[in-house]
Amino acid sequence: MSDEQNRKKVLSQPFKPKEDELFRTLWEAQAGKCALCGEDMPQNRFETAHSTLWKKLRPTFDHIKPRSKGGPDTPENLQLAHARCNKIKGNK
Repeated sequence: MSDEQNRKKVLSQPFKPKEDELFRTLWEAQAGKCALCGEDMPQNRFETAHSTLWKKLRPTFDHIKPRSKGGPDTPENLQLAHARCNKIKGNK
């Protein structure tokens, strides 16, 4: 998928203001760092230009205590992590 196709796909997604607000709150609380590896994360979805890099580096919501292990889907149980870090962590 080209960068332009990826951009159009992202822009076609419904806007979720509560999710966006939560993202900003967590991003600021974590000083823009991945909660799992400590490296910098993009502040917005267009900061990383190449779509292959974006798939790995994009910030994702990570459940501190996984839902599969009874963790709640609440802001207190969420942190931001790179997509690749979140995938590696799995349900640990």
